[in-house]
Amino acid sequence: MLSIILRWSLRFFERIEDETHRKEGLSVHGLAAHERAQWEFVRRELTGDEKSIDPILAQLEV
Repeated sequence: MLSIILRWSLRFFERIEDETHRKEGLSVHGLAAHERAQWEFVRRELTGDEKSIDPILAQLEV
């Protein structure tokens, strides 16, 4: 269920990000990056990837 929700959320934020691609400094870019990291984490976690946390850690370093 979480996978389905995150996939929808990611698509939503990516559409907004696409619409605002020329405007710098908007928090939507950070939100989209956050959603991508969450989606990647869940996708990896569901496949049993031992390094599934890497996308989240990479976001924390930004």
